[in-house]
Amino acid sequence: MEIIERPRRSKFIRYFDKTPPGIICPHFYILAHGNGCVYRCAYCYLQLTFRGKVRQTVFTNADVMVREVEQFLARNEPAVLNAGELSDALAVDDRTGLTKELVPRFAAQDRHLLLLLSKSDKVGNLLGLGHNRRTVVSFSVNAADVAERYEIGSPSPVERVAAARRTADAGYRVRFRVDPIIPVPGWEKSYRELIEHILAVVPPERFTFGSLRYFPNVKAYARKLGRDTSAFDYATERTPADGRRRVPTSRRVNIYKYLTALVPGGIEVGLCKETASCHRALGIQEVVCNCTF
Repeated sequence: MEIIERPRRSKFIRYFDKTPPGIICPHFYILAHGNGCVYRCAYCYLQLTFRGKVRQTVFTNADVMVREVEQFLARNEPAVLNAGELSDALAVDDRTGLTKELVPRFAAQDRHLLLLLSKSDKVGNLLGLGHNRRTVVSFSVNAADVAERYEIGSPSPVERVAAARRTADAGYRVRFRVDPIIPVPGWEKSYRELIEHILAVVPPERFTFGSLRYFPNVKAYARKLGRDTSAFDYATERTPADGRRRVPTSRRVNIYKYLTALVPGGIEVGLCKETASCHRALGIQEVVCNCTF
């Protein structure tokens, strides 16, 4: 595994508030602890974000990052800090020790939350830390056949769910993000089995569902990187609000109805970067998502 090491020259923490009208995505803070990813997911938006330069970068000036985190924690207004937007939060944690720097600091206060979003099963560093339930660990998972074809290099969904069980046993708040849903042939069975497996092993506090969506140039970079571009064939409808290609609206609504019906009461359900019209079609009144309280 090749990892690039260099100091970060810009701010580690920034506020994400670029959601265009018509798209539901609450604002949150991003912690840019690294760039890129060791996994090679065919559909990944980072292919466009970093213009094809997706190799894992780790920033060496962690002392600067820690100072910014401490300034963030001194804020009075409660906020969520997302450590999984520009790089997987846990995939190289065994090398960087990121969680050992962050989790205890969040545990020492009661206003803010740390969100660790990951496709990894590397939760070892988390298990011995005092966290005071101020860290949420969110596992990004997909149906087995979709993960096998399109999430190259990442742990299997079963391995990720097992890691989530270990994390929950350590007292952490656990969420699952099933995203991007790709309606491959037999998708109903594949995603039903995923949800049923999660519920049997570690019922989360929240599910967030999202369907395949991409800016057209993501596909171009995926092709240049030699990745399987067939996933993009499922997203044929252009969304005027943000210019992304999405699975057709009527199909997305049916997918979300099918999946939410599998989730028992008491577990929150939200959508990721979905249109306002899709929320209305589903009758969603209160917006929740992976990156919020």
